[in-house]
Amino acid sequence: MKEWPELCEISNRCKQQMLDKGDQPTLATLGYIQVGYCDAVEKFSFYRQNPDFHMMLFTTHGAGILNTPDESFHLEAGSLIIVPAGQMNGFDLNCDHWSIAWVMLDPKLKWPSLKKSGVYLQATNYAGVLRHNIESLLLNTQYSQFDDPLLEKMLVDQLQHIVEQSLHRKAQVSAVQMRLQHFTYLLSQQLHKNWNVEQMAALIFCSPAHLYRLTNQWLGKSPMQHLQALRIERAKQSLESQNWSINDVALQVGFKDLANFSRRFKALVGQSPSAYRATKRG
Repeated sequence: MKEWPELCEISNRCKQQMLDKGDQPTLATLGYIQVGYCDAVEKFSFYRQNPDFHMMLFTTHGAGILNTPDESFHLEAGSLIIVPAGQMNGFDLNCDHWSIAWVMLDPKLKWPSLKKSGVYLQATNYAGVLRHNIESLLLNTQYSQFDDPLLEKMLVDQLQHIVEQSLHRKAQVSAVQMRLQHFTYLLSQQLHKNWNVEQMAALIFCSPAHLYRLTNQWLGKSPMQHLQALRIERAKQSLESQNWSINDVALQVGFKDLANFSRRFKALVGQSPSAYRATKRG
C-alpha cells in the first residue's frame, strides 16, 4: 500500500467558495461540517492521510481523478463519489477544467446507508442542483441584503434532501447515461452554434470517434443526428408558444437556411413548420 504526505496545491486561476458549520449554525446541528464548490483550472490537488469527515464529492463539469492507496476512480460530470472518514485519499484535476461541489459529514453521527469502509462511486442526478443550492445558501448567509430565514430553511431542507437521497439509493442510470445526459444538456445551451463533431466531443472530454460510439450505442444516432433532433424539438416548442417568424425560429436553433430547416423539420415531425404551428394552435 502506497502512502503520501498531506498535500494542498491549487492554482491562482481556481475559484472556490465554502460554508463551514461555524458560518451556518443550522448545518452544524444537522451534521454538516462543510459544503462548498470549486471551478478548478490548471492545478488542483488535495491529498489527505486520515480525513476526519465523510466526503460526498459531486462532479458538475469536466473530469477529475480520486486516488486511494489501492485504487483510482475517474470522476466525470454527473458522478458522485463517497469517501468515508479515515480513508486515505487524494484528488487531482484530470482535464482543463473541473467543476465540483461537496458536502462533508460529521462521522460522529449515523448516516443511513453510508458504507463504513471503502469508496463508492455512482451516477447522480443531483450534481448541478447541489451546486446551485450551495451558491444560493452562500448568498443568503454571507450578504445581509439576501438574509431571508424562510429562504434559508428551504435551501437547508433541499440540501438535506439531496444528501439523504444520495445516501439512501443507488443511481437508476449508468455512468455512461449520465455522461450523455450532461452532453445533451450542454448542447441544448447552444443550439444556435455551428457545431462540428470535434467541438461536441470536447464537451465531455473524449475523442470524436469515442463520441460516435457512445451516441450510436446509447442513443441510436450519430452526434450530428442527435444535435438535429434537439434543434427540431426546441423549434417545436418555439412554434407552439412564440410568435416568432419561422425564419427567426430556424435561426434560433442553428439553421441559417430556411429551406434546409423546413426540410429537416418535416422529415422528423411529418409536417412543415407552418402546418405544425397551425395544428398546435388550432
